[in-house]
Amino acid sequence: MNRFVLICIFCIFFGCFNETLTSDDNSFESKVKIRAELGTGDQFKDFLKIIQSKNCANVTEILDTKFIFNRGGIKDIFEFKRKNKYKEKKHGFHVCDLFFDSKTMIERIAIIDQSELTQPFCKSPFELLSTSKGISIHGDDSENRKDVFVNFYSRKKGSQIDSNDAILLFSCPRGFNFKCYLRYMEQ
Repeated sequence: MNRFVLICIFCIFFGCFNETLTSDDNSFESKVKIRAELGTGDQFKDFLKIIQSKNCANVTEILDTKFIFNRGGIKDIFEFKRKNKYKEKKHGFHVCDLFFDSKTMIERIAIIDQSELTQPFCKSPFELLSTSKGISIHGDDSENRKDVFVNFYSRKKGSQIDSNDAILLFSCPRGFNFKCYLRYMEQ
């Protein structure tokens, strides 16, 4: 009897310990693909961790002086400025309302748009971290600009990732190895 109890305890302990060592294939780290031009891309992975932790203060530290949210049309552009503490000018809600909760994000878009909740497909970056099949991070190192794009993809087409759900654009004024600022999000 004692031997049976010891074996059960050992199996339970080993099972719990073994489970903590295995990686979660749904974690965003397993989905992130960083292009070589960005090196390790640590600051962008850190940004995704900030989103995952729902830390608004840290999000605003990464934002450029003017952050633009584009819902997908020319007249669907909304600005949040540092000088206004990243509050939407007319309705006064905070930029972080767009980052952490999809329902709140859709409600805020409807307020700005003065429309019905017509965009149920919009997902907050927090939700995109868990629902995306892939996250691609790549740079554009042109003569005048150094930009980094973070793309969230929802579907796989064979072995290829398809269907871009959202784009985040970082501006890196001094280059990829220096501090970059989030200035644009499109869905």
